[in-house]
Amino acid sequence: MCVCVCVCVCVSLCIQVCVELVKILLHLSDDYCLEDFSHCRNGAMVALTVLCPDLVTPYLTKEFYAPNYTLRHRMDVLEVCRCVCMCVQAGVR
Repeated sequence: MCVCVCVCVCVSLCIQVCVELVKILLHLSDDYCLEDFSHCRNGAMVALTVLCPDLVTPYLTKEFYAPNYTLRHRMDVLEVCRCVCMCVQAGVR
């Protein structure tokens, strides 16, 4: 949830580091069994992708087709893309 707040408050800073944040979030694992970890992680990646689609989308596409990724990582990328499409269709920016 902390990352979601960061995305909303620091828009200009997030634009500068959005790909790096998505990279970190994509590889982040729930080592401490936090409540709603997957939901918050997915929400943060969606927010960053909606904020900077021109920067994040090529990265996610490249990572989806990269070798040595687990099925879970690929499914996460697809879920982010699905949610971003729904946000764009709804006019959320």
